[in-house]
This record gives sequence, C-alpha cells and structure tokens, in this order.
Amino acid sequence: MHLTERALSCRDDTGRVLWSTPGEGVPAAVAWGPDGGEVFVLRAGRVEVYDGDSGALADDGFPVSAGADTLTVSPDGLWVACAGDGVLVHHRGTLASSPLPTVDPVVALAWDPQGRQLCLATATALQLWSVSPVRMDFAPCTGRSGITALAWSPDRDALAFADTAGLHLVDRATGRTLAEAPVDGAVVGLGFSRTGRFLVVATDHEVLLVLDRALERAAQLPARVRSPRDLSVSATGRVLFTGGAGPELWELPDAAPYRAERRVGVRCAAGRRRCAARVGRALPALRDRAPRITGRTLLYDAGDGLWAPAIAPARDAAGSWRPAAGALTLLSAPARTTDAATWPWPPGRARP
Repeated sequence: MHLTERALSCRDDTGRVLWSTPGEGVPAAVAWGPDGGEVFVLRAGRVEVYDGDSGALADDGFPVSAGADTLTVSPDGLWVACAGDGVLVHHRGTLASSPLPTVDPVVALAWDPQGRQLCLATATALQLWSVSPVRMDFAPCTGRSGITALAWSPDRDALAFADTAGLHLVDRATGRTLAEAPVDGAVVGLGFSRTGRFLVVATDHEVLLVLDRALERAAQLPARVRSPRDLSVSATGRVLFTGGAGPELWELPDAAPYRAERRVGVRCAAGRRRCAARVGRALPALRDRAPRITGRTLLYDAGDGLWAPAIAPARDAAGSWRPAAGALTLLSAPARTTDAATWPWPPGRARP
C-alpha cells in the first residue's frame, strides 16, 4: 500500500498501480486481511475496509478512540484490534466492539497464529488476553523497561519482543526465556518469517537484521525504518522496508511461492510517490558458522543450508543420489554396492 495525505494506492510487486482511492490524511495504520482480499485502514478515529482487488469501500467500519495508532487483524479475519491509549476489539460478525480493561498504554499488538488470544505489549509487560469472553489469561513478562516491538512466532510457541535491554525470545506458555541478544539502538519493528526460522529486526540505526531462533545474526541490510509502518513482514516470507534507494522487497530463505490466483501488493513508506520494489532478491545464506543439527530436511528444500553430505532416493527408486567431494554420485539399488555413475561438480558452483 502506498500512503499519502490524499490517496491510498495499491501496487503490485513490480510497482504498477492496481488501484487508488482518495482519502484525507495519512492513515495511522494499514493492515491486509488474511487472504489479501481486504485492506483495513485506521484513519481519523475510524477503521474502514476496502476491497483488496478494486479499492472500493467495502465497509465503512467502526469508530475507535482518536489516539489509536495500532491495528491488527486476526488470522481468521473475524476480529480487528486497535490500540493506543486503550485497546478495542471488534467482531466483524456481530459488529460488537469491546474495550479491554487495560491500565497502561499499549505500544504493540500481536494475534495468536490460531486466533485464540491477543498479546498486548505495554512499556513494561506482555499480556495474553482472550477476546471471547474478554479476560486476561497470563502475563508472560513483567517488570520490563521500554518495550517497543512485539511479534508472535508462526508455531505459536514463542513471543519475541524488544526493550531497552535488547531482544528477547520467551516461551508463550510459561514466560521462560529462550534466547536473548543485545541490539544497537532502539528496535522499531519485529516480524517472523513464514516458518518462524528467522526473526526480522528493524532498528533506528538504519539497519535491518535477520536473526535465527537463537537470535544469532544471519544477515544485515541497510534500511531507513523510522516507525512500524515502514516495515512489513508478510506471512509468505517477504520483507518490505525503506532502503537507501527507496522501498525494497526481499525474500527470506523460507519464503513461499506466490499464489497464482493473487499477486501480493507492495506496501510502501508514506510520502513515496514512486515504488521501486525489487523482487527475487534472496537474502544470502551465510556459510561461515559451524553446522548444527536442526532436524530432517528434504534434499531439494535444503538449498545452501545443506551442510553435510546427504543421500536422497532417485525418483524411480532404483538408486540414490549422494553429494560427494567434488562430484555427484548415483548409487545403485541397496542390493548392489557399486556406483552406477559419477558426475564432476560444476566449476565455480558452491558445493554441499
């Protein structure tokens, strides 16, 4: 989505304008619906819903408090939550809006990937709330200082948040610390990759970090992210942010292919008139760390993550492929022990 004071525009991943609709004032927050068919816009104390394919106003929405500046949609698309001075949850089926009885201002929201709970981040704590019926279930973290960002892992097991002490990954059910890491500068935005293998971190030091689940650095990119609105991490594993030359779209190593029936729109930073999004640029898979056992991985899915020699069955089940030193070897069926054929590894290509 391209946001300006007078228009809301949707562009595809090549920068082409798909639709544009007029509006007064830059939206405080914008969120896509779960299937990409709807766009939720928080502006001037109201949440409006636009059709994701045409830009037509699909629903005039519901009112929220004037100070609301955070918007999130549940994975099933039934609940919309807004936060600022307080938190309001709205059910799109019954059209009922319910305020959560919070005390402190809320700085970030994150839905449970299964849509069962809503996590609120205040400056000092994380709180897990059920929205039907409304009740607070658990506070995984309390006594923190200066929480700025929040993300919920796709597997539902972990919560990531940032405060003045750095980055933290905690168990959702117990609050137990899983990993911690210092970060230079304040964290502006967080987001997990499609499978949860990577955590995207944007800081006010014009840096975007990609970390693994141990919060070890996998990649670093220059970025100019000044607010959560300047960073978008999609459920398909693509990251959109403002780089040195304008908006940039990157694919994480575990990104899913685009769905043929729908092209994913590009959300640009506010004030940009041109979108120079670049697609197909994958983050480099660094090979300078010691290999670690991470569970079974299909050979054709491993990519640069294939550290050790591996064996995979041939399609006709008559043999198996084995990456060897400098060659790719086809082994015969299990009853035989001789190699059927060996091909030298292409010069200049990275070896497994």
